[in-house]
Amino acid sequence: MRDSTYASVCSTVAAYFDVDPTHVKPDQALHDDWGLDAVELNVLAHRIEQVERIELRGHGLETVQTVGQLISLVRALHRKAELNRAG
Repeated sequence: MRDSTYASVCSTVAAYFDVDPTHVKPDQALHDDWGLDAVELNVLAHRIEQVERIELRGHGLETVQTVGQLISLVRALHRKAELNRAG
């Protein structure tokens, strides 16, 4: 599903690698396709945290392997934050 989170994460990944956002696909592996190691993933996560205003690190980031999983994690954390605000 493409939504603002999808666009935002793909744009942030694209900016990190200085590529067009249309080159970023959910099925791409962060390590195998983009060459991210653990340190670089944390740098990318920090950038996403700034844009999305959420805390990724410490919330399962270490298990994320694809761009799609990263998008799903961001969505889940947004839902959790909304539930916390509502109740």
